[in-house]
Amino acid sequence: MKKILSSCLFAALVILFAAAFILNAQAAGMEKNISGSVTKLAYQQSGNTEEIRIYTSHANILRQFVLEPNSDCKNYRIGIEIADAVIQQNGAFDINQGSVYQIRYANKQNPQAASIVIETTKKPDYTIKPSGDGKYLSVILNGSVSGQPAQSPAPGATSGKPASTSSPATTVPASNSQGTGTLGPVSVTVQGNTCLVRFEGINLNTAFGNTGKKPAIELREKEKILQVTLPGQDSRFSEGFIPGNSVVYGVLVSYNKELNSTIIRIVFDDAVTYTHEISGSSSVLKINRGSSGNTGSTGNTGVTSPTTTPAPAATNPPQTGNDTSRSDSSRASVNASFSGNSVTITAASTSGYRIYTAGDPSRIVIEVPGTVLPGEKTMGSGALYQKAVLSQMNASTARIELYASELPQWTVDESATGLKVNLNRSGAANIQAGDGDDVALKLIGTNIVGKYRKYADKIIAENDVKNNAYAFMFPADLIDLGQGSVNINNALISTVTTLTTPSSSFLKIEKKDATKEFSIVEGSSSNELLIVAKSGSETPSKVPASNNTGIVGNINIRNPQSSARGKLVVLDAGHGGSDPGAEFSGYLEKDFNLDITLKLEAILKQKGIDVKMTRSTDVFVGLEERAEMANSWGADLFVSIHNNSMPEGMKGSMTFYYPTSYKGKTYARMILDNMYDKLNMGAMGSSGLRSANYVVLRQTKMPAVLVEVACMSHPDDLNLLKSEAFRQKTAEVLADSIIQILNQM
Repeated sequence: MKKILSSCLFAALVILFAAAFILNAQAAGMEKNISGSVTKLAYQQSGNTEEIRIYTSHANILRQFVLEPNSDCKNYRIGIEIADAVIQQNGAFDINQGSVYQIRYANKQNPQAASIVIETTKKPDYTIKPSGDGKYLSVILNGSVSGQPAQSPAPGATSGKPASTSSPATTVPASNSQGTGTLGPVSVTVQGNTCLVRFEGINLNTAFGNTGKKPAIELREKEKILQVTLPGQDSRFSEGFIPGNSVVYGVLVSYNKELNSTIIRIVFDDAVTYTHEISGSSSVLKINRGSSGNTGSTGNTGVTSPTTTPAPAATNPPQTGNDTSRSDSSRASVNASFSGNSVTITAASTSGYRIYTAGDPSRIVIEVPGTVLPGEKTMGSGALYQKAVLSQMNASTARIELYASELPQWTVDESATGLKVNLNRSGAANIQAGDGDDVALKLIGTNIVGKYRKYADKIIAENDVKNNAYAFMFPADLIDLGQGSVNINNALISTVTTLTTPSSSFLKIEKKDATKEFSIVEGSSSNELLIVAKSGSETPSKVPASNNTGIVGNINIRNPQSSARGKLVVLDAGHGGSDPGAEFSGYLEKDFNLDITLKLEAILKQKGIDVKMTRSTDVFVGLEERAEMANSWGADLFVSIHNNSMPEGMKGSMTFYYPTSYKGKTYARMILDNMYDKLNMGAMGSSGLRSANYVVLRQTKMPAVLVEVACMSHPDDLNLLKSEAFRQKTAEVLADSIIQILNQM
């Protein structure tokens, strides 16, 4: 990335912004890769028509149905079960576009099927048909049916209009209501505003089974998961999914072989609190939305003592179309009313209020002194935000969050006892707010990481300390940022302004700290770049004079010091099983990764180093599971082995670290220096050392490095990887690097 040392970039921005006009941002298509024989979900909108594509070769629909709004879920749900299709990891795809709120996906057994649930804010008029090439199933939503939700259909009815397919007639499941269900000893029910998760015959306060170990309860607020980990494997449990309700998205049950634990993940979309009670010999978790309103644990690991939970308040849950804070105004000092382009807030006092834009998910946050009744309101089509959520941030502060997939510009009209937040379309595109701590912004686009690797040397950046501004100029082929301004007001930046011309996209950041500079790192997926607060040079200390890729002499692997022999290293062979990674000329990345990692393991063990592997065979292991293994084992160092796919002409080694990792950058540089010096893999030069937001770097609690050994996309590097001698020498270089790191710990 280039840096201009004069003011020419800012001068150009001033001229361009002055001459330009504001464009309305249009919603872009969205997609999410998933694992199994259902490989991807995609959403796109054209006018009043919305399409969801389910990428799978299986076209036999076992059944389909529509669930109407009820006390557990205020939206409509289209249920589709695809016979014989497999989903390896259950999850959710947040859409918040048009009428589609979310798509959930899960695996079902007996009979085998992939379950897809499309949650819509309008009564759906839909058809399902396979694509002409047989690559996907297309679900077309033809606008929406007007009027209020109708009476729930009797079993056997469906509100959709499926196209002619081989699927049988569909019935609405009658076994249980939405958000209730049983999977082995785990059952989910709803009482008023409380979700009850019961563990039949299991006391989470005592040792589980014959393991002698106690279960653990962990509220992981960042990942929005309440996780229960049961040591060992119990035949009463079967892997699967219990649908969500008004409090939680759903409950996922799975067995982790590497951890030898049964894991129950209770997934939610907003802050929750919970209590743990013992009923007879069974544990019951009582979960409520919001950050107040019940007693017991809030974010503890482990379990709580039995306690009494207050009965749910008599107030009815908010309904679509009502102002959520007005159901009992006598109990709240903060009230809000909502329209499609504004929010009006009344309070005893607005002194010290705060408003800012947050990410993950994208939303505008308003914090006002006082108390508010927790609730939620879903907005109709045409509104500039999809939903509003009211919660109690702490005992003295109410929070109102406006969830918007496209960030609108906001302004505030103030009074002593009220605020009116006005929203307008900003015109900025493909940009989201970051967490405000380290990540200032996110740049979004299909395969934007691949484009970044191609165009990184063409990006121009300039810091204007005097005017508290920082600017980037990107090639237009990398990203279209639209044109407009958005207030962010987080800890790092106040406002961003964008402009796009036929050849370039410009981004101007108004900084909170005049001394702060920013850099670009790769995000957690191929569709995300992060703009982060810079922390020192990112250039490797050594770059060899020669960029040839010949294998050099034998590697003299150093011996570990006595202190290093007590350290645990977790080695992670990237990809595996159904996830092949990169593929070129019939060679699979997962095979190269595993071969090098097994060789590395053998060398380290021979040197007396304690080593554990996230996988030692050709099996699929989820990214979160890999990080979880390393954390649970108490690893001192995590090293993930991969091989790369890069734009044409690029080759050589790379290493990645998490931007805020303690020693992550130092260790990544040490490994890269050795790869450059001892394997002559330095063709990347100063671009070889990078920070990234990868799951295995972000979620591990110890220093972690991801190594890209070579570029399979380049014929020279691929020929090297085919060589047993090169793979062995790579393992030796990595072993020497790891021992070098351990000796310094």
